[in-house]
Amino acid sequence: MESSIDRNRLYAKVKWAIIPYVFALYFFNGMDRTNISFAALTMNKELSISALAFGTITSTFFISYLIFQIPSSMLLKKFGASKLIPSIACLWGLATAGTFFAQDAAQVTAFRFVLGIFEAGFFPGVMYWFTLWFPSRERASVTAIFMLSGTCANIIGAPLAGYMVQYANWFGFSGWRWLFLIEGILPAIIALFGFYIMKDGPEKAKWLNEKEKALIRSDLDAEKAVTTVHTKKIGFAKIITNGTLWKLAMIYMFIQIAQQVGAMWMPVLIKGMTVGLSASAIGYIMMIPAIAGAIAMVLVGNHSDKTGERKWHAITPMLILSASFLLILLPVGGLLFKIAMLSIYGATVVSWYGPYWTMPPAFLSPEIIAVSLAFINSWSAAGGFIGNKFSGIIATNFGNTGVFVFLAAVALVSVVLVLTLDFKKMAIDHIHG
Repeated sequence: MESSIDRNRLYAKVKWAIIPYVFALYFFNGMDRTNISFAALTMNKELSISALAFGTITSTFFISYLIFQIPSSMLLKKFGASKLIPSIACLWGLATAGTFFAQDAAQVTAFRFVLGIFEAGFFPGVMYWFTLWFPSRERASVTAIFMLSGTCANIIGAPLAGYMVQYANWFGFSGWRWLFLIEGILPAIIALFGFYIMKDGPEKAKWLNEKEKALIRSDLDAEKAVTTVHTKKIGFAKIITNGTLWKLAMIYMFIQIAQQVGAMWMPVLIKGMTVGLSASAIGYIMMIPAIAGAIAMVLVGNHSDKTGERKWHAITPMLILSASFLLILLPVGGLLFKIAMLSIYGATVVSWYGPYWTMPPAFLSPEIIAVSLAFINSWSAAGGFIGNKFSGIIATNFGNTGVFVFLAAVALVSVVLVLTLDFKKMAIDHIHG
C-alpha cells in the first residue's frame, strides 16, 4: 500500500505538470474579461458611451455566456477537455482582439457577446478536467492555485492596462484599442499548445508510470463509489429538481454578482470617488487588492484542504467581503484608507473559490457532474448580466454609493444560502485523509 508521503509527492507532481498551462490561459481569460473596465476610462468618452450603456455592454457578455453554458458542456462530454479547452481559448482571444476595430457602443457590445460565446465552456471545462485528475481532498488547493492566475492577471494586468490606455496611442489609434488587440492575440497563440499538453486523465499521461497511474485511478474510483452511494437518487433527467444543485447555483450567482461587478466597475468607481487619479495611477492602485487576493486565496485553499473544513472557509470570506464594500464608502481617511479597504476587498473577493468548488463534486452525482458544473456556472453568467445591468441603473440614479450597497447585499445573500447546505454529506473529503 502507498504511503501518504508517496501520495502527496505524486499529486504535487501532477499539479506541477498540468496546472501551469490552464493557469496561463486563465491569466489571459481574466485580462480579456476585465480589460473593458480599464478601456472604459477613455473608450466611453471617445465612443460616447453613458453609464447606462456601459452597464449594457458589460452585461451583454453574460447573456451569451449564460446561453452557451450547457451546449459547451455537451461538447465537453463529446470531444473531451483536451480538445475543447484549447479551441475555445483560441477563439475567445480572437474575439477580444477584434474589439480593436469597434467604432461605436453597438460594435463593442457585439464583440462582448461573441466573447461570451467562446468563454462559456472554459471555466466549467477546467473544473471538470480537474475531477479527471484529482480527488476531492486535493481540489480546494488545486482550484485556488488555478484561480490565483486571475488575481495575477489583476496584479500584472491592472497597471499594464492603465498604462496602455493612457500612453499606448500608437499609429493614431487610442490606447484602449491596443489593449484589446494585444491581450487577445497572446492567448490565441498560447491556446494552440494545449492540443499537445492537455490529457484527459492519468491513463493518457506519458510522464506517469503505471504504478502512479494506478494510484490516482484508485483514488478517483474510490471517491466515485462513495459519491454514487450518497447521490444515487439523482439522475440526469432530475437535474432541475435537485434542491442542493439549485442552492449551489444560487450561492454562486449571488457571490459572483459581487465579484464580477466589483471587477468590472471598481476602476470607474474608484475614479469617481477620488479626484485627480489618472488611468495609470488607478491601475497601480488596483494591484494592491489583487496581491492581497493572491495571498489569501492560496492560504484559505490550503488550510481548507488540510482541515477538510469547507463551510466556514467559504462563509468567512463572503461575510467580510460584504462588509468591505460598506467600509470603502466610509468618508474617512482619504486615499490610504480606501486602499486599506480595497485590500480587504481583494483578500476576500476570491478566497472563497477553493472551498466552494469542492462542494459540487462532493454533493452531486459523478454521472452528471460535467453538466452540473456548467449549470452552476451558467448562474454565474446570469448573475453577471443581472448585476452589471442593475449596477448601470443604480449608478445612474444613486451614484457609486448605491452600487457598493448593492454589492454588499448580494454577498450577504450568499452567506445565508451556504448556511442552508447539509455539510454532513461531504464525507468524501475524508477518503484517504
